[in-house]
Amino acid sequence: MMKIRHRFQLEEIYPDSKVRHFGQLQESTGYSYEEMLFFDDEQRNIDEVGNLGVKSVFVTQGIERSVFQCGMDLF
Repeated sequence: MMKIRHRFQLEEIYPDSKVRHFGQLQESTGYSYEEMLFFDDEQRNIDEVGNLGVKSVFVTQGIERSVFQCGMDLF
């Protein structure tokens, strides 16, 4: 609804360890963890990838404009 998908290079959603997932993203893209931005509605996932250096935003009720802006400010 916010028409923001064009702002992201990659969008992937699947159930698995986020540490493993981001390791695969790092390997396939060549980007460091510090160059990645992650939105998720599970705090444990935010904690996991945040510990890697990924900029992470906890989402409680979907990605609203204010939540998206928070991510952009972190990034």
